[in-house]
Amino acid sequence: MNKLICTAIAALACASAAAQEVPEDFRDKLSSLLGERMPIESIANTPIPGVFEVTAGGRVLYAASSDELLMVGSLYDVERGVNVGEEKQNEVASRKAEEELGPLSVDDMVVFKGEETKRHITVFTDVECGYCRRLHQEVPILNEAGVEIRYMLYPVISERSYPNAESVWCADDRQTAMTQAKQGKPIEHRECANPIEQHMQIASKLGVRGTPFLVLDDYTVIPGYVPADNLIEQLGL
Repeated sequence: MNKLICTAIAALACASAAAQEVPEDFRDKLSSLLGERMPIESIANTPIPGVFEVTAGGRVLYAASSDELLMVGSLYDVERGVNVGEEKQNEVASRKAEEELGPLSVDDMVVFKGEETKRHITVFTDVECGYCRRLHQEVPILNEAGVEIRYMLYPVISERSYPNAESVWCADDRQTAMTQAKQGKPIEHRECANPIEQHMQIASKLGVRGTPFLVLDDYTVIPGYVPADNLIEQLGL
């Protein structure tokens, strides 16, 4: 027996022995459920009859359909103790990160670097995010180890997020403004042409759902905060 279990879709799909053919109206029903913000990119088979792997809006989901029912959930590999969807999600995000971030200029980011750069990390951040602030406190440690931090702006947490992100970008000294904002200090409100919408579009393609969201320079993705010492070790420094 395949050592995968599913949640939410268990009763509907795991007991099914139907052939792995996508139901005729499956894509339409799923598209209606997910909406325009999560366009379906692909539908693939899984080892479980009746369950399909769906990539939509940069995210990986597992879904099954039966008559008027449509259920979406997670898939777990019991033997390895991992969420298969999250694992595949990271693979998709890594591939898209290379496509989207590879050609992007550092001039379109807020960059913190030390005297010597050996590796770099791109971080999708919101100045209102608690764990983003915690990571920013450790930027000097990372810089000292030769890790350059490249911030992409993903202001989604509160109504203050976007104007603060814009003010950081439009400041005469972006690094100082970013640090002050992440310390909860007021910064001068400014407006100017900025790349924030581009950053948010890229985040959407990568399936970013929260901040901080880290992309190493080998395009490994790490959703969430990781202590500086662990990052330095993972980067082999």
